[in-house]
Amino acid sequence: MNPPHRALERLRDPKTTTLDASEIAALLGISKAHCYDTISQTGTLAGLPVIRVGKRIKVPAVPVRALLGITQDPQIAPTGITRASDTQETIQ
Repeated sequence: MNPPHRALERLRDPKTTTLDASEIAALLGISKAHCYDTISQTGTLAGLPVIRVGKRIKVPAVPVRALLGITQDPQIAPTGITRASDTQETIQ
């Protein structure tokens, strides 16, 4: 199982063009079995396009970034998320 932080690191990497089903499952917080079942039954997952290469399932990274509101620039937080470094306050 891919930990969500590894999948998120790959998603933020501009060189990443596709993710596999286990990475998508980790990012969406669902089981791999549910991910594969949904793709098998509907041909998609959360409206994301699916690319089948033999038995492998790949999902383009760009729509995943858009779905999750993730930018490739690590200094820009996804919409609605404030980074701790942006809100540092002096505690007295």
